[in-house]
Amino acid sequence: METENTPISERIPFQAMTQGPFASLLRVPGEGFSWREGLVSFEKDPVGQNVAGSWLVRQDSRYFRQYSPLDVPDLHRRFASTDPTADSILDFANEYGFLGHAQWLAKRSPEQQPMLVGEPLTFWQKEIDHLEWLIDLWELVENERRRELSQLVYWTPLGEPQQVELYIVSVAGKLRPDLAQIRRQNRLEFRKNVPNDSGLTHGKWELLVQEESGIGVELLEHWKHGDPIEPARYFVHREVNNHQKGHVSPAVLPFRKGEIFFFPDCLLSSLYTKFMLELSGRDRPAVLCERPNCGRYFEPLHGRQKYCEKRCQQLAYYYRKKGKVRTN
Repeated sequence: METENTPISERIPFQAMTQGPFASLLRVPGEGFSWREGLVSFEKDPVGQNVAGSWLVRQDSRYFRQYSPLDVPDLHRRFASTDPTADSILDFANEYGFLGHAQWLAKRSPEQQPMLVGEPLTFWQKEIDHLEWLIDLWELVENERRRELSQLVYWTPLGEPQQVELYIVSVAGKLRPDLAQIRRQNRLEFRKNVPNDSGLTHGKWELLVQEESGIGVELLEHWKHGDPIEPARYFVHREVNNHQKGHVSPAVLPFRKGEIFFFPDCLLSSLYTKFMLELSGRDRPAVLCERPNCGRYFEPLHGRQKYCEKRCQQLAYYYRKKGKVRTN
């Protein structure tokens, strides 16, 4: 957020930090980042404790540039299309900062141990890969690509206890429905893990519905037997929601008439917030209707729209006119 040392000319208006009911403001060190080797972590963190290899480390800097990730168009797609090489990731980090899971680090040598802050290269590569194939899956759903989705989603035949399974295989971050269909023939191997052969980088098997054990049976009320689109749509939404758990917090703002906003806790959760807004179909940021006591958010059709509907505009005009009469 803004600090006491932030020049007034560089402060970002709150409206520029928001999209829909979300708000985010992050900082990037002016000196940027660099890759370092031979570091160990002091923290027990699932993103990579004492990972062998490169760590993205923040350079010492007295100046921090502020920006809102929610104000950057398609930032989640830019991240997903980033080449997972050290150079490309460094360019992205220098522009947008840490993903938000940095750890305290020190050199392995005992002589001198200055404290550093960094994130492992493997963590960035894993997150790029995950968001890339998830967006690929969403595009298949949006474009109703039934042939490809039928290679990913499996239904048991009618007359048998219903079971719906989803198989994901990606190669270098790209979704490969053709390989998923081949791998599905050996479900036991898929459940263990997809072997890293032929360039495979990711394999995922998901049991969405199992009627015999009662898993997800309520979903069958919303799906037509054999349809691959709605199960895939459900999976994308569930995956994004699970990723956001514990990373987005609501807050009521005293200086904005008690409005409630939701704040992602880091860049990575901001990227998934933008993906959430894409899933919801919001092309424009939702804004609060300016009629007193309305309290409704709406998506403006143009940049000058201030009221959610014609009635609110008329009431606002009536209240303004009535207030002037009272003043006179």
